[in-house]
Amino acid sequence: MEMKTNFDEKIAIADSQINKLEREKKDISTKSDCLKKTVNESIWEISKLQTEAEAHMSLKKERDTCIQNIFARYNLGSLPKPPFSAEDALNLTNRVKSRLGDLEKDLDDKKVTLLFSLLISYSLLGAFDCTDIGKWQIFKDDFFLLFKFWDLGIFFMKANNTELQMAWDCYLSANESWQNTEAKIQTKREIKVDIIKRIEEKKNKLDSFELQISNINFSQLDERERDSQIRLERMIKQYEESEFEQKKSQNEIKVHNVEQKIKAVNRELVTMASDSTDREKLSILKGGLETKKKQHKKIIDDQKDKIRRVLKGRIPSDKDLKKEITQSSRTVVAEYDELNAKYRELDKEVNVLQMKIQEVDNSLSKHHKDMEC
Repeated sequence: MEMKTNFDEKIAIADSQINKLEREKKDISTKSDCLKKTVNESIWEISKLQTEAEAHMSLKKERDTCIQNIFARYNLGSLPKPPFSAEDALNLTNRVKSRLGDLEKDLDDKKVTLLFSLLISYSLLGAFDCTDIGKWQIFKDDFFLLFKFWDLGIFFMKANNTELQMAWDCYLSANESWQNTEAKIQTKREIKVDIIKRIEEKKNKLDSFELQISNINFSQLDERERDSQIRLERMIKQYEESEFEQKKSQNEIKVHNVEQKIKAVNRELVTMASDSTDREKLSILKGGLETKKKQHKKIIDDQKDKIRRVLKGRIPSDKDLKKEITQSSRTVVAEYDELNAKYRELDKEVNVLQMKIQEVDNSLSKHHKDMEC
């Protein structure tokens, strides 16, 4: 019983260790999959940030090109070497604003100058003698020429003002878009730094888990599992054999008890043989003897299941049974032979007793006949 308890404890410990290692292996595999998924998501986020950064650089190039075109077209001065930094772009924008203000002021001054010229022309027209056809024609030509240049000046000023306003609006739109993109990129950079930091942490964890996995000798675990399985099978076999031996010992005790009872019955039969009044009791004991013989045979038959298990399902003939059991266990064969010998002796004794009982019966019958006569 103690052996079985120790065996069950060892099996439970081995199963617990195997289950623990399987759970650890499964956890490590799950963590590895999660880390790989995180790395893939981070790579996708980085590629997205790179795409946005490229779009931002494209907007910056467009802004720089717009500034260069404005400065080259309207001769606003020298430019630093592109690409422009945020500070340079702001300074150039302020220069464009300043130049635009100067142009608007110059336009207003020219409008005032032209207005004064018209007033002077009207004053001169009043001073001329209208009957002088030559002077009137000269003044008329100068006046229309003045209005012609006035219209052309206003046209070119309006055209330049419209182009400047369109260019300025385009620049403001590009600058606003660039500032928004710059803010987004800064935010994305911070997110990227955080993601890279998390990726490094996950990589460190992944390396740690991979190191732990590499330290686990799975071949050794498999070998230990096989050894445990072999030990388990061997111990199960030993347990079954020990159980068989235990059952056999119990049956031997029963057989011994039966033999003792048979001997007691024989002694009683011998004692009661001379007493005719004990004939009925002797008959009852005879029936008990037959019952004990049947019990003895049943005990032998009960051993067939154990014999079948020990001999792997085979039930040899009575002739080969002795040989098979001898091969499996010489000790068991010796005890079995001893029991067989005792059984044969008992059978002979029973036969002798039966013969004696028959003789006693004959003697009693003869005695009764003599008494009747």
